[in-house]
Amino acid sequence: MRTGNAASSNRHATKHFHVTEHPLVQSFQPGEDWIWCYVDEVVMEPR
Repeated sequence: MRTGNAASSNRHATKHFHVTEHPLVQSFQPGEDWIWCYVDEVVMEPR
């Protein structure tokens, strides 16, 4: 699902979630089209 510097990006997104309580993160990497929900711990696909 994630490429490149995924570990660093994941830590940043997780920290952002804990600070702001924004539950969704979306990939903008070329060829990727997914959204992760921290609350429900599920991957979703945008419409």
